[in-house]
Amino acid sequence: WHRLNLGNSPIGMPLVVPGDETGKGRPRFIYVRDEPRVAIAAVLENGWVIINTHLSFVPGFNFAQLGKIKRWAKELSAENNCRVVIMGDLNLPKNLPVLASDWISLVQENTYPSWGPKIQFDYILAQGLREGDYRPLNISPLGISDHHPLAVEILK
Repeated sequence: WHRLNLGNSPIGMPLVVPGDETGKGRPRFIYVRDEPRVAIAAVLENGWVIINTHLSFVPGFNFAQLGKIKRWAKELSAENNCRVVIMGDLNLPKNLPVLASDWISLVQENTYPSWGPKIQFDYILAQGLREGDYRPLNISPLGISDHHPLAVEILK
């Protein structure tokens, strides 16, 4: 197991939340401070390193955190002679996690909010895989998160 501290954004930002304190009423904005973030990596016996994280919701800061994880993934891959998957709530829309990189998104599906997904914030990223090397799995919402779950079977 490995842990990478990612820190937190020095600024927060207003977020839309449903209703009032009871959850009813019109959506409203509240100011939310960021919290410290980490990435956890598991080195598996099957030749894979799996990294899971939940990045900051602050635009730009989350992208910098992902860059730090990708550099760390490269180090872990070399140290352990393994391939790497990065997964989690990256808080980045529109396939931004793979732009200008050799990483691919193994599942392209809207994940937020779980009751009517309109945007993809959650990803499973890998390098060196092609169509046919993996297949996305259909997972029903579990009712325990405001994000829709993602799953993939890696075949090669």
